[in-house]
Amino acid sequence: MLNLFTIERGSVFHQKEFKFEDGSSKDKYLITLNCKYRDNNINFVLTTSQSKHYKNSKFMIDVLIIKANESKFFKADETFIDLDNIYEDDFNYLENQFDIGELTLLGILENNILEKIEKLIKNSTLNYFEKAKYLCT
Repeated sequence: MLNLFTIERGSVFHQKEFKFEDGSSKDKYLITLNCKYRDNNINFVLTTSQSKHYKNSKFMIDVLIIKANESKFFKADETFIDLDNIYEDDFNYLENQFDIGELTLLGILENNILEKIEKLIKNSTLNYFEKAKYLCT
């Protein structure tokens, strides 16, 4: 059962057919950015392995690359965490997705990658308030 106590910073989920704002959908991995337990709004970043979007270095400012075998969760040669792909959703929606089998909790991201995400956020182009929210300050 999914509850607010099982979601922590760095929780990795697999979402079947994540619905994008443009109406398209695709299986995605989500990494939670929440700083505290029991927060009803869940902040998460989507990962991608679509390297074609990251050929130009000017788009790499707010991006972390996870290499193959660097994490037990991602099997692609390169998995990208792009801070332009941060979303917020209501816990009740995620709980419903979990209950119907569309959302699966895989585990907690490795500490070394969580530290890299923290550094990425700190040095990012996010505004002051976003940084404070995602850096837990």
